[in-house]
Amino acid sequence: MRINTYTVVPSFPEKLNCLSELAYNLHWCWDPETLGLFQRLDRDLWNETYHNPTRMLGQISQERLDELAQDEGFLAHLERVWSRHKEYMEGTSWFTRT
Repeated sequence: MRINTYTVVPSFPEKLNCLSELAYNLHWCWDPETLGLFQRLDRDLWNETYHNPTRMLGQISQERLDELAQDEGFLAHLERVWSRHKEYMEGTSWFTRT
Protein backbone atom coordinates (compact mmCIF):
# COMPACT_ATOMS: atom_id res chain seq x y z
CA MET A 1 0.00 0.00 0.00
CA ARG A 2 1.34 3.38 -0.95
CA ILE A 3 0.40 6.52 0.94
CA ASN A 4 0.76 9.87 -0.79
CA THR A 5 1.24 13.15 0.95
CA TYR A 6 -0.22 16.32 -0.48
CA THR A 7 0.47 19.84 0.63
CA VAL A 8 -2.24 22.40 0.05
CA VAL A 9 -1.22 26.02 0.41
CA PRO A 10 -3.35 29.13 0.21
CA SER A 11 -3.30 31.29 -2.87
CA PHE A 12 -1.59 34.60 -2.18
CA PRO A 13 -3.41 37.73 -3.29
CA GLU A 14 -1.22 39.64 -5.74
CA LYS A 15 -0.43 42.34 -3.17
CA LEU A 16 1.06 39.70 -0.86
CA ASN A 17 3.12 37.72 -3.38
CA CYS A 18 6.45 38.79 -1.91
CA LEU A 19 5.69 37.11 1.44
CA SER A 20 6.93 33.79 0.11
CA GLU A 21 10.29 35.19 -0.94
CA LEU A 22 10.65 36.94 2.41
CA ALA A 23 9.90 33.68 4.24
CA TYR A 24 12.38 31.60 2.25
CA ASN A 25 15.26 34.04 2.75
CA LEU A 26 16.91 33.88 6.17
CA HIS A 27 17.20 37.66 6.27
CA TRP A 28 13.99 37.63 8.35
CA CYS A 29 15.90 35.96 11.20
CA TRP A 30 17.82 39.09 12.13
CA ASP A 31 15.56 41.84 10.83
CA PRO A 32 13.11 42.96 13.54
CA GLU A 33 10.86 44.70 11.00
CA THR A 34 10.40 41.47 9.04
CA LEU A 35 9.86 39.45 12.21
CA GLY A 36 7.16 41.91 13.21
CA LEU A 37 5.52 41.55 9.81
CA PHE A 38 5.28 37.76 10.15
CA GLN A 39 3.93 38.09 13.68
CA ARG A 40 1.35 40.53 12.37
CA LEU A 41 0.06 37.97 9.85
CA ASP A 42 -1.36 35.85 12.67
CA ARG A 43 0.26 36.00 16.12
CA ASP A 44 -1.28 32.72 17.34
CA LEU A 45 -0.27 30.82 14.22
CA TRP A 46 3.21 32.37 14.43
CA ASN A 47 3.58 30.83 17.89
CA GLU A 48 1.95 27.51 16.91
CA THR A 49 4.43 27.10 14.04
CA TYR A 50 7.36 27.91 16.36
CA HIS A 51 8.19 31.12 14.47
CA ASN A 52 8.64 29.34 11.15
CA PRO A 53 7.37 31.67 8.41
CA THR A 54 7.36 29.06 5.64
CA ARG A 55 5.32 26.68 7.74
CA MET A 56 3.02 29.49 8.82
CA LEU A 57 2.38 30.58 5.22
CA GLY A 58 1.39 27.02 4.41
CA GLN A 59 -1.16 26.97 7.20
CA ILE A 60 -2.61 30.48 7.22
CA SER A 61 -6.22 30.69 6.12
CA GLN A 62 -7.22 32.09 2.77
CA GLU A 63 -9.65 34.38 4.57
CA ARG A 64 -6.84 35.91 6.62
CA LEU A 65 -4.72 36.50 3.52
CA ASP A 66 -7.65 38.17 1.80
CA GLU A 67 -8.18 40.41 4.86
CA LEU A 68 -4.53 41.43 4.92
CA ALA A 69 -4.60 42.26 1.21
CA GLN A 70 -7.17 44.95 2.07
CA ASP A 71 -5.45 46.23 5.23
CA GLU A 72 -3.66 49.46 4.33
CA GLY A 73 -1.58 49.42 7.52
CA PHE A 74 -0.34 45.91 6.86
CA LEU A 75 0.35 46.70 3.19
CA ALA A 76 2.43 49.74 4.20
CA HIS A 77 4.41 47.56 6.63
CA LEU A 78 4.91 44.96 3.89
CA GLU A 79 6.11 47.60 1.43
CA ARG A 80 8.68 48.90 3.97
CA VAL A 81 9.95 45.39 4.65
CA TRP A 82 10.05 44.46 0.96
CA SER A 83 11.94 47.65 0.02
CA ARG A 84 14.52 47.07 2.76
CA HIS A 85 14.85 43.42 1.75
CA LYS A 86 15.50 44.34 -1.90
CA GLU A 87 18.10 46.94 -0.85
CA TYR A 88 19.78 44.32 1.34
CA MET A 89 19.83 41.75 -1.47
CA GLU A 90 21.18 44.22 -4.03
CA GLY A 91 23.66 45.87 -1.67
CA THR A 92 27.29 45.22 -1.08
CA SER A 93 27.97 42.79 1.72
CA TRP A 94 31.15 42.00 3.59
CA PHE A 95 31.42 38.79 1.56
CA THR A 96 31.29 40.54 -1.81
CA ARG A 97 33.78 43.20 -0.69
CA THR A 98 36.26 40.68 0.71
